[in-house]
Amino acid sequence: MRWAGEDAPRWRVPAQRAVAVLGTLLVGARIDLLQGVTLGLLLALALTPVWWRPAWSLVGYRWLTATSGIAVVAGFWLTRLAAADHTTNTTIAVRNSVLVIGLPVLVGFLIWACRQVPPPLLAVCFGVAMLVTVRSGGAFASNPWKFGFATPVTIVVLGLAWWSGRRAVQVAGALLISAVHALNDARSAFAILFLVAVVMLWEGRPTTGTRRSSGLRAGALVAGLGTGAYWLVQALILDGAFGEATQVRTQAQIAQSGSVLLGGRPEIGAFRALLAHRPIGFGSGTTLTSEEILVAKEGMAAVGYEPNNGYVENYMFGGQIELHSGVGDLWAWAGAAGLLLAVVLVVLVGAHTARGIAACTSVALGLALGFRFLWDMLFSPLVSSTTNLVLLLGLGFGAWWVGDGPRRPQSRAEPVGANSQA
Repeated sequence: MRWAGEDAPRWRVPAQRAVAVLGTLLVGARIDLLQGVTLGLLLALALTPVWWRPAWSLVGYRWLTATSGIAVVAGFWLTRLAAADHTTNTTIAVRNSVLVIGLPVLVGFLIWACRQVPPPLLAVCFGVAMLVTVRSGGAFASNPWKFGFATPVTIVVLGLAWWSGRRAVQVAGALLISAVHALNDARSAFAILFLVAVVMLWEGRPTTGTRRSSGLRAGALVAGLGTGAYWLVQALILDGAFGEATQVRTQAQIAQSGSVLLGGRPEIGAFRALLAHRPIGFGSGTTLTSEEILVAKEGMAAVGYEPNNGYVENYMFGGQIELHSGVGDLWAWAGAAGLLLAVVLVVLVGAHTARGIAACTSVALGLALGFRFLWDMLFSPLVSSTTNLVLLLGLGFGAWWVGDGPRRPQSRAEPVGANSQA
């Protein structure tokens, strides 16, 4: 496929590149304007006639757009349905809907941008924009690295490593950042980057025949490695390898619920209880009744968590529904349509990631974002994980996913794993 703009007047090509870089910076910066609308989203909407065709040509992008639209409609319908016996808020409904429908818009822009500028440069720009706009509120003061700098620095480092075109540099970058995560009590981030390095090394192994394998075998490999990494990290933490504070917190979570996952993410219990209580969901602008909050608390208590501490009322259900889980939030906001969107996202990311591993063409940044997304769908709020998802899908479709996305000749050393030098 030809690089977009090759047949355009000479002045247009640098202008398109400048817009691609500027837009990527604004998308990464997440400058809020009103009701969840960001400056980057406004620019992407204004440029819809430019990026729509290359994005819509991809089957996966069509699924993303269709299910996002259905989820938004379902969210408003469920909100109206719940209004008979729940408190509803149109402002919250609009903000949550903008978050969901903004996903295909921003992804579509990045797909187009990948045809104008080398994708590794876009990744670095995205990470830098995130870095200079880090929010210092909330838990930032208690751990600035974990709650502020970790994600953008990871994107910048792995983006530069990708740009180098060498597998060894990408592996070194992943190991370096994973070590920093380990020293700053970022347990899941450490495990994810460690797993990325292992997979990249596995793909670069010397073989006598073809290194290609099926996506199913690649998925099984990652599942096995992920399970092994989980138990390894837990054992290291409990032995005090990552410091006394992390050790004590992990021991307390295991003692509380029998599992680090359940102890660290008791919101899972609330999700399960509410799903059983009201399977159709609640709506994008609905808040829970006092009886439903009690149901959620009982679900959290069932996994060993003490829910009567203000966190449930003030954070999870204080004005809207926040289940600290991508799939949980989508279900709460849009019911079955939200679950459908979650399934489409998981299938897109999971299938393409497995296919890249099978073909030995993975990029460390792509693996890191892909593994992080799968974690976030279970254990992180949708609001905080959407920015990473936009970058993952945009560069995934535009650059590193095997068999999808617009392609163009690389301006520097080929960054795809299969063609890189160890």
